[in-house]
Amino acid sequence: MNAQFPKYQWNSFPLHCLSLIVKGVTYAKEDIGVSGKGYIPILRANNIQNDEFDFHNLVWVCKERISKEQLLCLGDVVVATSSGSKHLVGKTASFREQQKISCGAFCAILRPNSLINNLFFKYFFQTQSYRNHISSLSKGSNINNLKNADLANIQIPVPPLAEQKRIVKKIEELFAVIDRTVKSLNDTEEQLAQYRQSVLQNVFGSIAGEFVPLKTVLKTSSGGTPSRRNPSFYQGSIPWVKSGELDYNVIQDTEEHLSQEALEHSSAKIFPPGSLLIALYGATIGKMAFLGVPAATNQAVCCIFPSSAYDMSFIFYFLRFKHKYLMFQGKGGAQKNISQEILKSLLIPHINLPEQKAIVAKIETAFAAADKAEKAISAALEQAKQLKQSILKRAFEGKLVPQDPNDEPVDLSQLNTHKGKSK
Repeated sequence: MNAQFPKYQWNSFPLHCLSLIVKGVTYAKEDIGVSGKGYIPILRANNIQNDEFDFHNLVWVCKERISKEQLLCLGDVVVATSSGSKHLVGKTASFREQQKISCGAFCAILRPNSLINNLFFKYFFQTQSYRNHISSLSKGSNINNLKNADLANIQIPVPPLAEQKRIVKKIEELFAVIDRTVKSLNDTEEQLAQYRQSVLQNVFGSIAGEFVPLKTVLKTSSGGTPSRRNPSFYQGSIPWVKSGELDYNVIQDTEEHLSQEALEHSSAKIFPPGSLLIALYGATIGKMAFLGVPAATNQAVCCIFPSSAYDMSFIFYFLRFKHKYLMFQGKGGAQKNISQEILKSLLIPHINLPEQKAIVAKIETAFAAADKAEKAISAALEQAKQLKQSILKRAFEGKLVPQDPNDEPVDLSQLNTHKGKSK
């Protein structure tokens, strides 16, 4: 991560000179309990979403397993160091809360010292240059993890503390304007989702006639996860779909690929193109996608096989209509799980194929305007994301705020005179 730094008092330091690196909590099944006295919540890699923490679906671990050093402090950055999904590895979020909480062993805590402003530190991990560096580390590797040495040697550009504060202030001013626009776009997106649901309610709510359990007319099956102890299992050419890849789309390729050997030594199996996939548990529960190519899935994904008796788009829209019902039937706490049996027992309309196709056409006509608006929103959200990256790039190149040659540069010897964390 070499960079050209400004002439005024900037230096570059490896992360281990600017931060303590603390390994997350290791715990066993018997250490897990429920919210209450004697247990502390644990964040995991899946709780890091879009540079923020998602505090749903936490694990509560007995406090004896957690050292004082492992409790998160204001300004700590938590990084996902290991995950079955490469796109999660390296993701970060800055802790801005006051609650007593820690993170699991597949994460690491980066605790900035007095040489770096903790918000400047936070924004570094949102830069594209950081993400590019993480991607370069994982190239050619099917063991999706970051070692402490990988983190320790990341080079961070460091201006004087006074300039760090000016940079942070300017970033937050500019980001606030962008965030207001993003909120408005997200609100519109939510209104479109409500509109779609009302269309589905009007269409499917008026269907009369026979309803039959899904399992009596459609075949279903779930996938599996081959052991990650054998790297060759993940060095094949067979697309392997994880629940995080389902987003009402058509899947043509996947992040990871299995070998034929992996299929022979696990419950994973190949499903045909045209199959409808639905996530039964996890953060994307209820989301769906069609297979555009033959592929396998993990165990969190259920496959509904194509059938000559059903238009699979009809099934797709009906399951979207029944999403809330399925969630209500699901088991679990904050994060519901839908068993395959619940899905198979769902009553679906038993009507002829021409009627199904007519219903699909009616829905898609009603959805057309919403789809067009959503594409425009997605483009605007992507522009907002790119604008933030442009701001961060200028910030870490020293081009966002005026520089002052009189600012005192950061020097490692100052660690002996500065106490506590930066503000």
